[in-house]
Formats: sequence, C-alpha cells, structure tokens
Amino acid sequence: MLAGFGILGVGAGAQKVEPAIVDPQLRTVVSAGSWRFLVYQQCSPEHCWSQSFLQELSDGVEPGVKATCPIQEIQVGHVVNVAEWLWEERVPVLRLEVAPSHGGFEPHALLLRPAKGCEYTLVREVGAA
Repeated sequence: MLAGFGILGVGAGAQKVEPAIVDPQLRTVVSAGSWRFLVYQQCSPEHCWSQSFLQELSDGVEPGVKATCPIQEIQVGHVVNVAEWLWEERVPVLRLEVAPSHGGFEPHALLLRPAKGCEYTLVREVGAA
C-alpha cells in the first residue's frame, strides 16, 4: 500500500510587512459607511486644541479618499473629546462632544450631517449639556 503526502496550500510565506507610518498628532479616527472623521491634536506652549477633518470615501472597487475637508467650526480653541457615529434612518450622523481649549464657551455636543462632495451641516445638539 502506498501512502502519499501532498501540500494542500502554501501561504504567502515570510513576506515582511512594513508598519504604516501614523502621524503622532492623529488622535481620533471614526468611520461610518463612506465617511471618516479625523481629529489631530495641535499644541502651543500654553494649550492643545483639535483640528478636525471630514473625509468622503469612495465606495467603488478601488478604495480611497474622494475628498477631505476641514471642519472650520471646530478648529483652534476647540477640543473634541468624543466623536461617535449614530444612524438616523440609515443615514450616518456624527455626534461630537467639544470643550474649550482655554475657556470662552461651555462644553456642548454637536451633530454633523455629511453630504456628497464633502459638504456638511453642523448644529448644536438640542437638549445636550
């Protein structure tokens, strides 16, 4: 009786994968559907604040970023403490909790509703602290 051995499959082998270089100022990345929200931390000798960006992602065969836009209303003087995607009738809405980096306003929550072309509306959440 003959016994046979065969190789059923071979993996990719010992292919070395280089680690991705991540900007050390990148603090938060949250994604939902074809949207991604990024928060970078910027600091001066006195304060740190958030710089926030909305990205529209391609949903085709080739993944990638279609557009990136800064959220002008949440820049110098603001710190984004919480960023979470919620869904309203199958549409993503980003809920943000922001605080001042050095006084000037009370902490509050905002709702960001993205639209095609990296457009968005931003409103203060009703009933939020």
